[in-house]
Amino acid sequence: MDIQTINQTARQARRYVVTMNHKAGKGHTGADLSEIDIICTLYMAVMDRSQARPDQDRFILSKGHGAGGFYCSCAAMGLLDPAVLDQYMGDDTLLAGHPIHQKLPELVEINSGGWGMVCRLPSDWHWVTSWRAERIAVPLYCLGMVNWRRVLTGKLPCPPANSNWIT
Repeated sequence: MDIQTINQTARQARRYVVTMNHKAGKGHTGADLSEIDIICTLYMAVMDRSQARPDQDRFILSKGHGAGGFYCSCAAMGLLDPAVLDQYMGDDTLLAGHPIHQKLPELVEINSGGWGMVCRLPSDWHWVTSWRAERIAVPLYCLGMVNWRRVLTGKLPCPPANSNWIT
């Protein structure tokens, strides 16, 4: 995938974020906008999600409050119907304020919450998925948010060998 196409897709995702958050009257616009280039690049140029298979590349949005950026990136890439963005953070909709696997299983690998809630998860992934029990090597990308105090005090866990942390 060429960089121009990725940039155009990311630009469209940013438009979606501004419109979606304005219509909803809520959202984390800064968090949403900060991750769009990373998500579009991962999905369009790095990750292999060409077919559903147990060992396909996986993406986890650890900073759940950035769900809007993830949803809008998926809409811009054609993975989610852009019309659904109008439901963002409404009552009992597909697009909650934090990603929910049960509502979007084809896009959301696991529910995520606050800052880095899932950062330890890749190493403990075996209790979440059956494919891990089969010991399949799965490329895993985790986008989180590093709190500088965790880095300063050495409380940031080391990522497992099969994961790619982007913080």
